[in-house]
Amino acid sequence: MNQQFTWHRLGLLIRNDFIGGYRSYLNIGTVILIIMALNAIPAAGFGNISESLYNKYFTAILFLWGTPQASLALQELTDKRLNDSFLLLPASAVEKTIARYLYSSVFFVAHILVYTTLACFILEGINQLMFGLHNGQFNPFDPYVWQTIAVFMAVQPIFFLGGAWFKSARWFKTIMFVFVIAALLGAVLLVSFLLFFAGSF
Repeated sequence: MNQQFTWHRLGLLIRNDFIGGYRSYLNIGTVILIIMALNAIPAAGFGNISESLYNKYFTAILFLWGTPQASLALQELTDKRLNDSFLLLPASAVEKTIARYLYSSVFFVAHILVYTTLACFILEGINQLMFGLHNGQFNPFDPYVWQTIAVFMAVQPIFFLGGAWFKSARWFKTIMFVFVIAALLGAVLLVSFLLFFAGSF
């Protein structure tokens, strides 16, 4: 196999991931849409509307769906059932890694932006027709949305790498690892502070 990186093979790998994952996207997206409808439509019926409802939905979906997906992006590396088919893909290791990273980060964010926009349009159209009022529209160009995306893009690589490292319970173990590292850093900073400034008190 030619190990030289090519954009053409990278595009084919990403397309292959889309083809393999679209059913999962449809199933999960349908469940989330039902949950959103059960919350947004009855609330509007009682006159309980919010200007930031879909910003909250977007944030929750991005992190609660995106981080587990990132943890599973490279599961073939540690799953013996899937390992052979992944290794035999006609592409270099770099191309496979970049394709999975882009699929679980950039393309996932784009998908959630479009998904939330369409969900808002459908559900608030129903609210307007049934009750004559609606929640605030989701604006994909809102600064809040892009600040949330920036945080996700900073956090996502941690789960992406954790998924490649841990063999099971990848998402949970990554979270625990982050908490342990944060606790250790906090302890080091506290001890350093006490050592350097103890005489000041």
